[in-house]
Amino acid sequence: MISTMLSTSIDSPLRISRRTHLCIIGLGLAFSACACRDTATRPSEPPSTTTSNTVSEPAAPRCDYPIDKVRTRWTKDIEGCGELLAIIETSAGALRCTLYELEVPRTVDHFVALALGLKSWKDPLTGEQVQRPLYQDLVFHRLIPGLIIQTGDPTNTGEGHPGYFIDDEIVDGLSHDAVGVLSMAQTQPNGNGSQFFITDGKAKQLDGRYTIFGRCEPEDLIHAIANAESDGNGRPLSPTRLIRIRIERAPSEEGAEALPDEEQ
Repeated sequence: MISTMLSTSIDSPLRISRRTHLCIIGLGLAFSACACRDTATRPSEPPSTTTSNTVSEPAAPRCDYPIDKVRTRWTKDIEGCGELLAIIETSAGALRCTLYELEVPRTVDHFVALALGLKSWKDPLTGEQVQRPLYQDLVFHRLIPGLIIQTGDPTNTGEGHPGYFIDDEIVDGLSHDAVGVLSMAQTQPNGNGSQFFITDGKAKQLDGRYTIFGRCEPEDLIHAIANAESDGNGRPLSPTRLIRIRIERAPSEEGAEALPDEEQ
C-alpha cells in the first residue's frame, strides 16, 4: 500500500501540481475577500485640520502724498505719508502750518533742522556752538496788523540769527496773497537765518523778495497775535510766546477718514 501511494505520487506529478494550484488560487481569493471586507469596515480618515502658520501681511495704507519725491536731508525720514506739518505752539494757541517741502526743499529742510535741533547753530547770546531746538521759548517780537507777525529770533530783539544763512528759494506761483502765508525774514537777499513771518493779510508787495515755504492756520489766531497791544513801532508790550515747534506728517486721506471724530 505504501508502495502504491509512492507510485501514485511519483506517477501523477501533474495531478498534485493542479491540486496545489487550486489551493493557491483559493487562498488568494480568500485573502482578497478579507482585504475588501477590511477596507469596507475601516473608518475613513478624518480630513486634515492642520492650518497654515503663515500670517498675511496687512496691506500698506494708501498714501496720496508723493512721499517718494521728497529729496530733503532732514524731512525725508519723518514717519508718515502725508503732507509735512509744523505745529507752532504759542501762548495764545497752536498754529498748524503746511510746509512746502516739494517746492522749496532747501528752505524747509533748514527750518525743520533748526526746529528739531538736528544740526548745530551759534547761540548769539553766548557765542557758543550748540545743537538743540532753536525755536523754543521765543516771542513774536514784531507785529504789523494787517501785514505780518514775526518770530524766530533767538535774542528776541529782531537782530539774532543762527550764525549762518541760506540762499533765497523764490518760486513762481507762490505768493503772499492771503492770511497765513509762511515766509523767511531777511534784511538782504540770500540772508535767510532763523527768523520767519506769517502774513496777517494780503501782502503781494513782498513777492519775489522773501522765500515762501508754507501756509498756516487758523486765521483768527493769526489776527489775535497781530492785534496784541504794541508800542506803536511794532514791538508788543506783552508779546505772545513761541513755546516750541513740532514737526510731523499729516495722516493720509484714507487714514484720516478712519479716525474717530475726537481724534481728528
